[in-house]
Amino acid sequence: MRIIFIIICMAGIGMAMVHLRNEQNLLRNKTLTMQNYYQLEVPRELMQQQVELAKLTAPANVQVRAQEMALQLEDKDLKTRLAKNDTPDTSSPRHAGVPTVPAVRAVQSGRPDFGGGHD
Repeated sequence: MRIIFIIICMAGIGMAMVHLRNEQNLLRNKTLTMQNYYQLEVPRELMQQQVELAKLTAPANVQVRAQEMALQLEDKDLKTRLAKNDTPDTSSPRHAGVPTVPAVRAVQSGRPDFGGGHD
């Protein structure tokens, strides 16, 4: 009677191990499939979108689309905006501590400039 009980228990354990091994293989397959997708397909799709975006934002295509939509893309204030952008806004906190041009020249020449204003 005991031997039958042991055989039944071992058969149950064997079936459980087979079932768990099957589930493990299925999960491994799903993991590898997802890993391949994220390593191969996603970068490929991103590259395709970047190529499409580059085509759409190419100057020639932008000009063609602007002409098709009859847009007036004339920049009359270009020189004024460029002149404004050439001079840094020293009032903003972002520019705090940024060396001025004489300080940069002093550092490049090997003489440290500690902001004394003397050249």
